[in-house]
Amino acid sequence: MHIISSIILISALSKYPCIKMRSTLIAAALVALAAAAPHPQNIEIDAVEAQGLGTVDGPPLAAAVVQEVPTYNADAVAAAATAVSAVEKRKRQLSTTPSAPTTMPATTPATTAATTASTTASTTTSKDPSACTPLPKGSGPVSDPDTASSFLNDPQFAALADSAVVPDGYTKSFSGLQGATEGSGYLGYYTLKLYNPVLCQQWCDKTSGCSAFNIYLERDPTVNPAPACKNPASTTLIKCSLWGLEVSATTATNKGQWRYDFQVAITASNGYNSVAPPAPVDGYTGPTKFAGAIQAPDNSYMTYKYFAGPYNPAACSTACTTQTSYNQKHPKSDGTFDTCRFYNSYVLSKNGAPQGTYCSLYTKAWTNSVATNYGQYRGSDYYSVSQSYGWTLSA
Repeated sequence: MHIISSIILISALSKYPCIKMRSTLIAAALVALAAAAPHPQNIEIDAVEAQGLGTVDGPPLAAAVVQEVPTYNADAVAAAATAVSAVEKRKRQLSTTPSAPTTMPATTPATTAATTASTTASTTTSKDPSACTPLPKGSGPVSDPDTASSFLNDPQFAALADSAVVPDGYTKSFSGLQGATEGSGYLGYYTLKLYNPVLCQQWCDKTSGCSAFNIYLERDPTVNPAPACKNPASTTLIKCSLWGLEVSATTATNKGQWRYDFQVAITASNGYNSVAPPAPVDGYTGPTKFAGAIQAPDNSYMTYKYFAGPYNPAACSTACTTQTSYNQKHPKSDGTFDTCRFYNSYVLSKNGAPQGTYCSLYTKAWTNSVATNYGQYRGSDYYSVSQSYGWTLSA
C-alpha cells in the first residue's frame, strides 16, 4: 500500500520538470522493490472450497446396526498424496517452482449400510419388510413417562454427563449438550454398555487417526416406526463416536429427528479432545508447536496441499517429498530445482467447525516467530487455524 501511494505521489510530481527525472528514477526503484517483495501465504480458501472442504458425516440415528467399525487408514491417505490430481492450483504467481500433481481425498468411513438403513427407516411403509421390526436395544435407562420431553429433561441423565470422568490424555470440550457431533473427520462409532468416557477413550486410542470422541445418550425406537407402529416404546442407547478432528459445542449439531410420531432425541452429550501432539514422521524432525500458520517473510513458500477429513500431518510429509521429486524431474531453465525442506501442517476450520489438514510447503525451515496467521475471512465466513505444527527435513 505504501508503494502504491508513493507511485501516485511521484506521478503527481512528475508534471514539474525540475523533479521529473528524479521521480522517474524513484518510481523505477519502487517498482523493482514491489517485484522483489515476498508474496503472502494466505489460506487458499477458494481453491480448497472448490476441491471440497469437508463432508458432514456422523453416526446414523436409530440405525439397525450397533456400530460402524472405523476403516480410516492414515498411511493410505499419506500414500495417496503421490497420486495425480485432475486439477492443480498454483500457489504463487511469480514462483519458478513447479508444483507436483497431487490428489487430496476426502476420507469418510464405510457408512453405506447404516445410512441406507437410516433412510429406509425414515421412509418405510406398511409394505416394507422392515416395518415394525425390532431395532437394537440399548442399555441406558428409559425415562418415565416415556416421552422425548421427559428424556431431554431427565435429571439422572444430566447428572451422568456432569459427573463423567475426564480420561487421562484428554480434555473435556463440552458437557451435557442435547446434540451429537457431526461434521468432517468422522471415523465410526460403537455402542457401549455403560456411560463411561474411559470406555470410549479406549476405542479412540486403538483407532488409526482418532484424536477426539463424543459420548452421548440417544433415545431410539424399539421397533422401526411405520404406519402400524408410529410411536413405539423407546430404548436408550449409549453411543461413542470417534473423530479425527477436534470436537466442540460448535460441532454438536445433530439433535435427532422424527420417525413418524416417534422423536429420536439426544442428551448427556460430552466431547473430549486428545492433548497429545501428532506422532513423529520418518525423515523429518518435529513436530514443533506453532501459535498459528507460517507467514514466511521471503520467497521460500512453494505451494500448499489439502486433505479433507482427519488430521494427518504424515500426508503433508509425503506431499513435501513428492514435491521435491517432481521438481527434480522438472527443473527450472537453469537446471536447478527447489527442495521442500519444511512443511507447516494445521487443521483448517470454517466458522469453528474443523474440516481437514492444510499443508504449506517451504524451501527452508521457520520458527514460531513467523507463525502469525491465525485465520482469515471470506465474506462472512471465518477460516481459522488450529493444531499448527512445523516439520523439518532431516539432514
